[in-house]
Amino acid sequence: MFQNRFIRFLLLFSMIFLLITCSLNKTTLRLLIPDEEAVYWQPLIERFERNNPHITIDLETGSNISNILFNQYIDKLKENPNYYDLVYLDVIWTSEWAKNGWLQNLDQFLSQEDKKQLYEDFFKKDLNTGSYDNQLYRIPLISDVSLLYYRQDILNLMDDELSKSCGDFKLNNLTFRDIICISNHLKKQNKIENGYLWQGRQYEASIAMFVELLQGYDGFWINKSQEIGLTEKPALEAINLLRQLIKKGVSPKSVLSDEEKDTRAKFMNRKTLFLRHWPQAWQWFNDSNSPIHGKVGVTLMPKVNDAAQSWSCQGGWGLGITKKSKHPHAAWKAIQFFTSLASQRQLALGGYIPSRKVLFHDPQLVKKYNHYPIIEQSLNQTVLRPNIAEYQKVSEILQNYLHQALSSNQEPVIFMKQAKNEMARVLKK
Repeated sequence: MFQNRFIRFLLLFSMIFLLITCSLNKTTLRLLIPDEEAVYWQPLIERFERNNPHITIDLETGSNISNILFNQYIDKLKENPNYYDLVYLDVIWTSEWAKNGWLQNLDQFLSQEDKKQLYEDFFKKDLNTGSYDNQLYRIPLISDVSLLYYRQDILNLMDDELSKSCGDFKLNNLTFRDIICISNHLKKQNKIENGYLWQGRQYEASIAMFVELLQGYDGFWINKSQEIGLTEKPALEAINLLRQLIKKGVSPKSVLSDEEKDTRAKFMNRKTLFLRHWPQAWQWFNDSNSPIHGKVGVTLMPKVNDAAQSWSCQGGWGLGITKKSKHPHAAWKAIQFFTSLASQRQLALGGYIPSRKVLFHDPQLVKKYNHYPIIEQSLNQTVLRPNIAEYQKVSEILQNYLHQALSSNQEPVIFMKQAKNEMARVLKK
């Protein structure tokens, strides 16, 4: 009997010792993401931890606005440089983080064959926005691109008079001339309250909206030679177009204080014909409780008049590893898992846009989202914001002066000259 008790004691002691040892050897990785994404991340994290019982992910949530989330990361890392292991990087962050030495070069984990495979699997621009000085610092997870949403139910009621007034337009080839004409016609008939909503508040989304118009007019903001094109004719034409949308009543003046969530709410709860937004909005519009469920269509962004094609701003998020991370190999394992085909597919079923090309031809995804061909086409005609280390500073300058130009009756060139001068000082440092 004593022998049996001793054996049971040894077994119990061994189990306790094993549990303590496993607990001591467990690695915890910290990651900060926008608050509204947490519900989609949690199932992935649970699956990762089941597959990797020695690693846990400590998920923190922050602002849904990119530049605020950026500052939340930086503030915490100033207090403790190894606090975060993983970084959820907006496409516009990578160069600044890499230049300042805040990220690890991911080439250390990749062979030449691995890198070649990445360019076969992912959209090229998604990968390029993760590089700095020909080195890779970010693996794409979610792609993003601006789209034009429209109220299909309202357009289905169009009369012959509208065709006579606005011509034989096509929804997959709209111009801003069409947007203005259709909106004004339907407003006169009291069929809509707003013609076209966009994000004009002084923050990053206004820049994303502006650069696609700038590209449409064949202009540029900051080119590879770091020349600034904001005082040139295309930039001034883009500003005047936005002013005209407000002046002609196509867009309400309130767009100048609206961000994504505001325009999304107005599109859902008021009779709005067109909306510029991101793909994730599709989930809200088609939720079973949405007042516009089943009434919304998606198409390419409108072209500036007489342009050869429309342009959409390229967005997206990916994952990198902090320079001071104590667990770089565990963090790389997490990046491989979260950016994998299976994980991106799960996020896509939740409404996010994958950065892996093959998923745009996945039968289940295409069946659920019949507008995937539109998104894929948009991703092949995107414009990028400047991939420079000073991006946050020059963006804040443009946000300020662009908002002043849109709110003022003075000539736009006055504000763009001021913006150009301030940006030139930043880029010379």
